[in-house]
Amino acid sequence: MAATPHFRMSIIIPAYNEAESLPDLLGNIEATIKTHGYAAEIIVINDGSTDATAEVLTALTAAPHLHGDLHRYIPIFVQSAGFSMSEVKVKHHRRRFGRRKYGLKRIPKGFFDLITVLFLTHYKSRPLHFFAGIGSLFIFSGMVVLAVLTALYFLPLIELPRLPLGIAGGFCLLTGFLLTGLGLLGELLVAYLREMGKE
Repeated sequence: MAATPHFRMSIIIPAYNEAESLPDLLGNIEATIKTHGYAAEIIVINDGSTDATAEVLTALTAAPHLHGDLHRYIPIFVQSAGFSMSEVKVKHHRRRFGRRKYGLKRIPKGFFDLITVLFLTHYKSRPLHFFAGIGSLFIFSGMVVLAVLTALYFLPLIELPRLPLGIAGGFCLLTGFLLTGLGLLGELLVAYLREMGKE
C-alpha cells in the first residue's frame, strides 16, 4: 500500500473580502498542484472579511467533513451557500467488483439524513422555527383531544375511553411544550456562539 505523501509545500493565502475570487483562485491552484504532482496544502486566512468570504470557504471545504451519507446531499449544501449548479451527462459503468450498497434498509437512514440536511440548510441559525413548528402540531393535537373530552363530559353523546384519551392529550401537550423549550435553548446557544465569534 502506497504511503500518504507528506506536505512539502504550504500555500498561505490571506483573504479580505474575496468571496467572488476564491473559487476560481483555489480551483486554479489545485489544478496546478495536480498537474505538476506537488504535495501541498492550501491555507486560506480570512483576514476579517465583511462579505461572504467565510461562507464561501465553508462551502468549499464542506465535502471532506460530511459524515454518514450526507455526501449525497452536497448539491443542496452548495446551492444553499449561494452557488449555481448545472448537470453534466456522464457514462456509468457496470460494477466489476463487490455488490451494490443500496437496499430497503438504507431508506430509514436516508430519511434521517434528509432531516439533518433540512435542519442544517434552513434552521441551523433559527432552531426555534424547527422545534416550535413540530411542537405546535403536538400542542394543537393535545388541545383538540382535551377539548373533545371536555365536550363529552358535559354532553355525553358517545362513550369513549376517557383515561387513555386524557393521557394521550396530556402527552401531546407536554411533548409540544418540551420541543418549544428545546427550540428556545437552541436560540440561546446560537446567540451565545455569535457573541463568542464577535469577541
